[in-house]
Amino acid sequence: MPLYYFTLKRGRHVLPDEEGEELVDVAAARTHAECVARELMQSCELKTRFWRIEVCDDYLEPLFIVTFCEADETISRLPVEWREVMTTVSRKAGNLDDAATTIRGTLADVRATLKAADRVLASTLEWFPT
Repeated sequence: MPLYYFTLKRGRHVLPDEEGEELVDVAAARTHAECVARELMQSCELKTRFWRIEVCDDYLEPLFIVTFCEADETISRLPVEWREVMTTVSRKAGNLDDAATTIRGTLADVRATLKAADRVLASTLEWFPT
């Protein structure tokens, strides 16, 4: 049976699944992710509505994302248009979180590079007396 990994994404916080789950197929992985989302959001739907579960294959390649908004049964009674808008907003908020995380990582890399460049410049200037 294939192995699937379920990474919980809560805004800037990412909780990776280090063990994974053996499931029959991708449909079973989606069902599992939706069940986990429902369990985690019980009695705190508003707080968790923008959380997501990223499902990856056994090579840790992303397959799909289940937003908690999609799994939220409390909004199932709303008109279809409203549910679609909420799902779209949830997905875009997740994309924004991912982009912000990437930017933070890039800025950390730039800071490290600049710090290393400062050290190189400082050691180079020692060779040239003033």
